[in-house]
Amino acid sequence: MDGGITGIAEDVMGNIWIKGLNKLIIWNQQSNMARKISLPNLSKASAGTMAEAGNIYKDNRNDMWVTYNGIGLAKFSTDGRLIKFLNTETKSLPVNSVRIVKQLQNNMLIAGADNRLFMLHPQTFAMDSFDTHPLLQTIAKKRIVDILPDGDKMWIASSPNGAAYCYDFKEKTLVTYTTANGLSSNRVYCLAKDSVGSIYIGTYDGLNIINPDGKLTIINKHNGLRHPRVENLVTDRQGKVWITNFNSLIRYDPSNKTFQYFDERNGVSNAGFSVVGNTITNAGKIIFSNSGLLIVDPADVMALQKFQPTLVVHRLYDDGGYELLQQKDTVKLTYNNAKLSLYYLANTLITSNRFFYHYKLEGLDTSWQQPTKNNQVTYNLRPGKYHFLIQASYNEGGRINNEIRITIIVSPPWWQTWWFGLLAFVSVAILLWIVYKRRIKNLKAKAAIKQQMAELEGKAIRAQMNPHFIFNSLNAIQESIVTENIDAAYDYLSQFSKLLRMVLDNSDKNLIPLSSELETIRLYLSLEALRFSQSFSYTIENSDKLDKEDIYIPSLLLQPFVENAIWHGLINKEGEKLLRIRFSEKEGKLQCVIEDNGVGRARAAQIKEQKLGAARFASKGTKLAMQRIEILNRERPGSASIETIDLMDEAGKAAGTKVVITLANDYNTSKNINHD
Repeated sequence: MDGGITGIAEDVMGNIWIKGLNKLIIWNQQSNMARKISLPNLSKASAGTMAEAGNIYKDNRNDMWVTYNGIGLAKFSTDGRLIKFLNTETKSLPVNSVRIVKQLQNNMLIAGADNRLFMLHPQTFAMDSFDTHPLLQTIAKKRIVDILPDGDKMWIASSPNGAAYCYDFKEKTLVTYTTANGLSSNRVYCLAKDSVGSIYIGTYDGLNIINPDGKLTIINKHNGLRHPRVENLVTDRQGKVWITNFNSLIRYDPSNKTFQYFDERNGVSNAGFSVVGNTITNAGKIIFSNSGLLIVDPADVMALQKFQPTLVVHRLYDDGGYELLQQKDTVKLTYNNAKLSLYYLANTLITSNRFFYHYKLEGLDTSWQQPTKNNQVTYNLRPGKYHFLIQASYNEGGRINNEIRITIIVSPPWWQTWWFGLLAFVSVAILLWIVYKRRIKNLKAKAAIKQQMAELEGKAIRAQMNPHFIFNSLNAIQESIVTENIDAAYDYLSQFSKLLRMVLDNSDKNLIPLSSELETIRLYLSLEALRFSQSFSYTIENSDKLDKEDIYIPSLLLQPFVENAIWHGLINKEGEKLLRIRFSEKEGKLQCVIEDNGVGRARAAQIKEQKLGAARFASKGTKLAMQRIEILNRERPGSASIETIDLMDEAGKAAGTKVVITLANDYNTSKNINHD
């Protein structure tokens, strides 16, 4: 079962009720058939709450009580019919996190929860929460993990940071056992009583035995136990006390105070036993729960010492049902319902993590699968005949003594005839023709987009390297020559020619390395700084994580925004003028931030309108850049974006502009966008 088994009980018919995470199963031992019982319908308020593992208890009227730690308490009839579901929503329970239910001598049910102890009438469902009880109110809101009815008394285990309590209904007294008065640990897990009246308290650090005379004896690693945790206690009909923990199964004989251990050498899984997960059958056998079931006959413990595992296979159904498959059984499926899930395990009682399974499906597999600890396989089969073969070995050693072979037949559909084959062939041909035509149409559309993109690239280059900039640059060079500042003219001319050469080299490329774009921006900024007599300062920052040679971006995409920041933001500003350009990686994409402390977009627009011929000399660089972004997103949705943010100071006045350009950083590997 998924999540392991945490609750188990036998009903009056001899069926075993098994509780796991979100699953309740009734197992008929004689037929070895199991059926799933639906959980109570959840309301909207509790639909998101997990029906966590709980416990199962049979009362003296043979009704079955199932605790769901998280959604409430359910009462079922023996045939699996839901009689009553109690929870806080119906105000029938004080809390939903019920962990344990037991029946007292007066026929009332006593229930323990994560933060509550309360009493419940099994027929009328009347409840007493002990909130005003003079003694029990002190523990009524503790985390209760086990309850042991004992005649006029009841024992209660609370954990963690809890205690063991004994309440006497007749004398109306409460005795508390903690480390302060000798208990080995305040983390108490379980309770039991033997045939002579001794009370056993299982804790995190040993077994505590309270004798009828009140004397307390502690048994731990120092005087008998191999492992100190005692998580489960049950007394058999021979008077022996059985103990489980994560590592082993132990039988304690009170008459001679000896321990007998059963572990993997006896076929007992070391996967860990459930806390309070056991029951005694009508025949006197004990069923323990861990990853699976371990059935022990206390009268014949030698059977454990002669462990001979067998291999069984179950077919799993979607509704949670099971069907045992025998050797040489035949499973028949139809073509439209050919899903087959098989669950196999070594030994019907124990699920051990030491078993390895070898299987193959003849008709599908050409060889045996590699040994695996997984014990479930699902097939979706085509029509045909198959043979499923399964073997198991213990601890990758010798194989156990039986191999199972199961025949699987998947019937074909009646319409598998020659005319259907012809129809299928014609349909495929038509479909391929449609796909071919659509493919041609898509290629033509992509070619048109590529042509449009190339045209826009040319326009963008012409707009970015506009004659106005070239004219101003040449005037600056001429002015340096006339004023006989030959060194400045030479430096300006050298940088200007290098910039033009880079622009021409990249003019026929859609994508260029980030390093080339950075070099272009640096040259452009140095020229503008010379032309404006170093009236503004700038910085270019790069994250060390960026591989500037491996990241490709559209060529000359950033220049129009840098130009706007200088011409419209900084030149019109008085005082310190700063331009900051940052490159970084954010959420797997390249992010470029162009930020200035200029006059802002609103003031720049006002200044531009006041200039003569402003409309005639309107820049188209940013508009073309936006069109390029649109084309990139048409090719690869969500791969590029541009965001412009107006910066404000504390007084709410314009303090500059920030442009955030986000681009995919894998254009160089993209199949949708070409480099050139």
